[in-house]
Amino acid sequence: MKDRSISPLRGAAWPALLVCLLACSGTAQAQWAWRDASGNTTYSDTPPPADIRPDAILRRPGALAPLPDASANPSGDNAATPVTRTAPGAAGTAKAANAPKTWAEQDADFRKRREERQKAEQKQAAEDAKAAEKMAACNQSRGYLDMIQAGTRLMRPNPDGTRGYMDDDARAAEVQKTQESIARNCY
Repeated sequence: MKDRSISPLRGAAWPALLVCLLACSGTAQAQWAWRDASGNTTYSDTPPPADIRPDAILRRPGALAPLPDASANPSGDNAATPVTRTAPGAAGTAKAANAPKTWAEQDADFRKRREERQKAEQKQAAEDAKAAEKMAACNQSRGYLDMIQAGTRLMRPNPDGTRGYMDDDARAAEVQKTQESIARNCY
């Protein structure tokens, strides 16, 4: 009798495992490639030694620009192509600057952006409220001007507290004052 136990890697699991293995193999490749003085090709994840000429470097990690061409410098000396080396501490600083942010840094950035957005929203709300108040004042002034120019008799309180009617001179002065206020405050 055949043993029909179920294998954990059966059916669609094999292709998934193969894809994972192929994806991981790309990260294990060397990033640097150069030819040493004897002509041997060396692969490494660290930069080549200082005695390797720049035109002998075959591949650099993350290099988008083409490598220097040996035909551009027919003499073969390194005088025309200077090589800049960074100190070990400076390389660590450069890696730290390009390193992904930690959760705490991401959270701090998020909180900072949220606070800035809230301040901007509050500022916009204050500006909108001020604009609405100004618009209401302008509408009130325009309504008052229409009422004065309509020609109906208007009553005003006198300084002694009694009511008095506005005469034509007072009406003209009030029209002038209201028009100036509208011109100054309304847009």
